[in-house]
Amino acid sequence: MKNSTIGLVTLIKAQDIEFSPLGIEAEVQEIALAVNPYSETMGGGICRMKECNFDWQLRYDEIIFVQSGSMYIGHNGKKIEAAQGDIFFMKEGAKITYGTDTEVEFFFSTYPVDWKKSKKDIVYEQTGEDLVTLIKGEQIEYSPLGIECQNGKIAPVLNKISTNMGGGICRMKKCNFDWQIKYDEMIYVSKGSMYITHHGEKIEAKQGDIYFMKNGAEITYGTDEEVEFYFTLYPVNWRELQK
Repeated sequence: MKNSTIGLVTLIKAQDIEFSPLGIEAEVQEIALAVNPYSETMGGGICRMKECNFDWQLRYDEIIFVQSGSMYIGHNGKKIEAAQGDIFFMKEGAKITYGTDTEVEFFFSTYPVDWKKSKKDIVYEQTGEDLVTLIKGEQIEYSPLGIECQNGKIAPVLNKISTNMGGGICRMKKCNFDWQIKYDEMIYVSKGSMYITHHGEKIEAKQGDIYFMKNGAEITYGTDEEVEFYFTLYPVNWRELQK
């Protein structure tokens, strides 16, 4: 099955995601900018690495969800280590090292999607400020999802620390609820399976699949079993913009 777009909802199936080399010396080093062709706001996709590292300066804000394995970010002389279930938030301008002493797969989101063009002439002043935040999975606090999902819970952990993208983790079990999204949203299914209903179509996804949904989509989030998914959205202040 190829990637499918119905109205304002695109489903990118794991088996159809195409990876390209990162361009560094390593046995495994590949990246898939899976969401970029569909989005005018956030970019995103999946990266895989094994026993390697490389230096980089961010020209965008970036969110990383560690799906499997472990990794680190080097920043301001510190090695900030993360394992499965942990989340990084990194601000534009950060000089960092991406690395793993073993191997890692992570889902990432970036803003803006067009940073290569819009940010190419920017020179960043280095102030020594810490521009990297690590959120440990075991410290994440969830709140009830409410609505019709009594078994649902959500942790929008990035909303309080980001000025561009919001995001976090959601868990649901045998429930569904209707919603009209007032932002662009990316979802990576980290465990289980789920569906998005849009324009009368039930668009089903399982672990490793990615949804991209555009502002204004009228949808139903649901799962017939149970699911955990990572999500990012833009803009983080969408509620304020509706007032």
